[in-house]
Amino acid sequence: MTKTEQLEELFKKWQEEHKSEKFESKEEYFKYHKKHPGDAGYIPKENFIYDGILFENEYNDSACKILFIGKESNECYTDRENDEHIYLNDENFWVKNRVKNEDEAAGAFVLGLAKIANAIATNDFCNPNSDLSILHNVAFINLNKRGGYKYCVRETLIGYVKKYNKQIKAQIDIIKPDIIVCCGKDTYNMVTNYKLAENRTVVYSYHPSYRRSDIYKLSFLESQIKQIRNNNHVSE
Repeated sequence: MTKTEQLEELFKKWQEEHKSEKFESKEEYFKYHKKHPGDAGYIPKENFIYDGILFENEYNDSACKILFIGKESNECYTDRENDEHIYLNDENFWVKNRVKNEDEAAGAFVLGLAKIANAIATNDFCNPNSDLSILHNVAFINLNKRGGYKYCVRETLIGYVKKYNKQIKAQIDIIKPDIIVCCGKDTYNMVTNYKLAENRTVVYSYHPSYRRSDIYKLSFLESQIKQIRNNNHVSE
């Protein structure tokens, strides 16, 4: 069974757990998913947004298998409360499609991922390279598979990770990355606090869309990787 097939199997069970999640009332569910009670928007609890390995053959052949971890997708934001739930299959994997189509309008987030992946692959953190082809060799997941709003509600995200940490860990174990890059310190803290990636190399970068110079952001990441390599050298 391929890694992608294993992920599909995990996802089907995971979405069923979404569906069976119990709330005392509709209002309690809304409170859990909205920053303020009056906020517009509704995310059906059945929502499950696909992520994982972009292209498995290329990923498996990669000399350094990189897994990026983000918080949640905001693509399912809506101000209508009667939308059907969303289950995005592999063909609708947002990051994968941007890379597959060599989308010139991939956006700051995807281009930022490419710069990080290229820097790690070449060990060159001084010359940002946004060539999207490097992302054929990576995996990308969000912690919250249900999806979120235009702005992440931290309490909701923490509640989700607390409830589904075993499933998130299982997904990471299937992907088997050599290095995990968390998109932001908050994501890193959740990954480490909930022990989602025990015995794996985990670093964090500034969010790929963060408005600082690429050199500044990559330099920060390089310092962590150098520290890890130095520690591994000492331990050997």
